[in-house]
Amino acid sequence: MEFFLSKLLPLWLYPLGLAIAVLVLVAVVLLVTGRPRTGFVVVLVTAGLWASSTPRVALWLAGTLERDHPEQAAETLPVADAIVVLGGATKPANPPRIYADLDTGADRILHALRLHRAGRAPRVIASGGMWPWHDSPRSE
Repeated sequence: MEFFLSKLLPLWLYPLGLAIAVLVLVAVVLLVTGRPRTGFVVVLVTAGLWASSTPRVALWLAGTLERDHPEQAAETLPVADAIVVLGGATKPANPPRIYADLDTGADRILHALRLHRAGRAPRVIASGGMWPWHDSPRSE
């Protein structure tokens, strides 16, 4: 039971779950107090909010955008003066690590390497930066 609560309870405390719970409560109050049209609208809004937050809908929406731009082999892309790799793909080398830790955005680093090895550009420019509230002494 404790495991079940530890997985289910936080879902209702996160902003999306809390918003859906409040909207369901508002819809119930509206339906019970004799405002069925407004309650039905709140139910539709809640259902739309929930549906748009599911992985299936998110993947479908991303697929509609990606379908128009299929992945191409590095060798088929045009030649450029440089390859720019945007920051945000690594975490700093905090002790005990001595090297940077690749993050979920590391595929951009690997793709830049593929482009460089394919001869698409003679230089690779890596950008970095820090958020003003980040306490790390240096950028990635």
